[in-house]
Amino acid sequence: MKIGIDLVRISRIVKIAGAPFSGRTQVQEQKMSDMFTADEMIHCQGKYVSLAGVWAAKEAVSKACSGVPIIYIEIHWDTNGKPFATLDTPEDGHVPYIPVSISHDGKYAVAVALVED
Repeated sequence: MKIGIDLVRISRIVKIAGAPFSGRTQVQEQKMSDMFTADEMIHCQGKYVSLAGVWAAKEAVSKACSGVPIIYIEIHWDTNGKPFATLDTPEDGHVPYIPVSISHDGKYAVAVALVED
């Protein structure tokens, strides 16, 4: 089993994202769509702390999967609100369920991912 962990300063996401809705520049909008899927952004409802948690989860999965690019990782939530990741890569195909745990407190969000060999 491989474990990945990541810690994200929430202010980093605030700086990248800019103001929600009409306050974002075109560059910020593009960066957000590069970092997060539409479903992830909808789920987070513009909450920076939630976006930071999702980003930490993606980074944790990437680390547990030996550096798989973030673009192949998506965070989802089951019917109870528990997060998990999926992975779709040209090399490895589809991995339907990677357990993740996300937490945040104060200025930081953290996530852990477990990937079976």
